[in-house]
Amino acid sequence: MDLNLEEQKLLADFRQLDSASREELVRHAAQLVKKSLLLSTDESAPSENQCGLPRQEQRPGTDKEQIFTE
Repeated sequence: MDLNLEEQKLLADFRQLDSASREELVRHAAQLVKKSLLLSTDESAPSENQCGLPRQEQRPGTDKEQIFTE
C-alpha cells in the first residue's frame, strides 16, 4: 500500500492513541463521511463551517475604467 506523507503521519498518530480514543476518532470520522455524502458538490458547506469575510469599501477609480497617464 502506497501512502503519502500526510496519510503516514495520520496512521502513526492513530497508533499512539489508547483504545478509547481510537474508537472515538473512528466514530467521528464516520460522522464526517456521512455528512460529506449528504452534501452534494453543488451545495455549499453548512454555515457552521464558514466564516464571513468583511467586504472592503470600493475606492474611487477602481471600477474598470482606463487609467490615463501623461
